[in-house]
Amino acid sequence: YLTQPFPLILMPFNAFINLVEEIAKPITLALRLFGNLLSGTLMLSLIAYLGVWKLGAIPIGNVLVVGTHDESLDADEFAICGVYLTGQRYEPQLQADWIPDTGFLADASKQLDAYFAGDLIDFDLPLAPRGTPFQQAVWLALRDIPFGSTTAYGQIAEQVADRTKTRAVAAAIGRNPIGIVVPCHRVVGADGSLTGYAGGLDRKRWLLDHEATVSGAALPLRSGDS
Repeated sequence: YLTQPFPLILMPFNAFINLVEEIAKPITLALRLFGNLLSGTLMLSLIAYLGVWKLGAIPIGNVLVVGTHDESLDADEFAICGVYLTGQRYEPQLQADWIPDTGFLADASKQLDAYFAGDLIDFDLPLAPRGTPFQQAVWLALRDIPFGSTTAYGQIAEQVADRTKTRAVAAAIGRNPIGIVVPCHRVVGADGSLTGYAGGLDRKRWLLDHEATVSGAALPLRSGDS
């Protein structure tokens, strides 16, 4: 008989423990983030960056911007390590130790705004893409493609290695983690066809048309690719 009251006593005590755990969660998270910051592994994510882009007839979708901090940066600086159109291939899952941006990625936001408004043609952001040395070389070559122009996969292969590496170059371009800013959308087939794009061919066509309109260029794209 003496055991019967114990559940009645433990129930409010358990509720109290749950309440304490909920209160402690922000403190635990803050301590973990502080430790990550000291070790140079803090990740910031800007979620649903500007809602849905609807420019012209083609919906661009939401943009996920991811920043990282390491010992090479000032305490309040974050380099961009990812720009993803939502729903694209290789879009990352949000990690438990990422936090919503509180202003560190403001410059990236402003520059993306200006790009889509037609007021910016060259991004000036600290970048920190993560990949193999070969991938890094390919992504660096992409940054040399001028706004309002295109190049072929084989040309990028010649720049970083030789034409026998065209397939490997195409694979590295497909894994570019910093879309738009590192303009993999400016790489097309040798005949001007759009070929692949992690964000989808409609989006690739929209970005190229946008840049052609802003720059006044006539891009030699093969008709029918849209």
